[in-house]
This record gives sequence, C-alpha cells and structure tokens, in this order.
Amino acid sequence: MRANNVYLEAPACTQDLLNIKWALLSAGYDIASAWHEAKGPVLVQDHWNATALDAIDQ
Repeated sequence: MRANNVYLEAPACTQDLLNIKWALLSAGYDIASAWHEAKGPVLVQDHWNATALDAIDQ
C-alpha cells in the first residue's frame, strides 16, 4: 500500500516546485510540508526544524 502523504524539499520555492506540488495534489497526494506556503523567503535550515516537524505531526 502506498502512502498518500509527501513532504516537498528543495533549496528554494521555485515555480518548478509549485508545479510539482499542484501535480501531486491533483493526483490525490497530500502535501505534509508547509514551508513552501510561507509568505516571503524561508531558509532551507528551517524546513526540518522542530516547529515544522510538529506542524506535520498534527
């Protein structure tokens, strides 16, 4: 059985990453990561910090 949750990781939020996100969503996957939804720049070090991991777990 395959899992329907994915976590997107990339050095930055680019249009290619957003295209992948929308393709996965339209294929029925859930995107567990939220860093790419932030308003403004997000440091790559903050993708896997405790706050981000707590948000995924909820």
